[in-house]
Amino acid sequence: MAATLTSSLSGCEPAAKTRTLSLQQAASVGLTYLAAWLGLIEYAQISAGETLLVVGAGGGVGGAAAQIGKWRGARVIGVDRHALRPDAPAAPAVDEFFLLETKPLDSIVRAATEGRGAEVVFDTVGGPMFEPALKALAAGGRQLVIASAGGRRVSFDLIDFYHNESRLLGVDTRARDAIASASLLDALVPFFEQGTFQAPQIDRVLALSDGVAAYQEVASGQVHGRLVLAP
Repeated sequence: MAATLTSSLSGCEPAAKTRTLSLQQAASVGLTYLAAWLGLIEYAQISAGETLLVVGAGGGVGGAAAQIGKWRGARVIGVDRHALRPDAPAAPAVDEFFLLETKPLDSIVRAATEGRGAEVVFDTVGGPMFEPALKALAAGGRQLVIASAGGRRVSFDLIDFYHNESRLLGVDTRARDAIASASLLDALVPFFEQGTFQAPQIDRVLALSDGVAAYQEVASGQVHGRLVLAP
């Protein structure tokens, strides 16, 4: 893990600013940045000049993915059901943003890329968005999946999939133990302190005793930002 991280960060220094993460912000960083980093840097190996499509750019992982993609020199296209708030972490990172209700996803992406599609798709939604995201891939593109909203099973055209030479990559942060996760997050600290990456937005800080209600609220889809449980 250390060798991979050193190689990935080599020659790419964060911007020269100084900021400090609060304990609440630090608590919100872990899952979002682990998923985004593993997917984009270790699995898809995104590079400068490629186009990254982030499905669910307004979410925590989506915001992290947009920022990491921008840091790597990719062109970032964000899509979501709702407009990005001006203070959303993804807002300064996306080059173009589209609402999903306007047109089919593949039409949006191909129009924005002169018909080519996105070399990398980070699908943070899954479920009903899985096949539309797959259709938005460029030839030989890589699709990253971390969730499946609304149902575990999806369908897609297998012949189109292999003709396009697409690649499908699952991302599961549980594949890294606490030691490996801590090593990666520790190496990312300077990027937050110097302003290259922003922590996810925090909606509220709640008592640990409110944990069940907090999870229920998150599941309702009405929370904008992270809920942090404080012991």
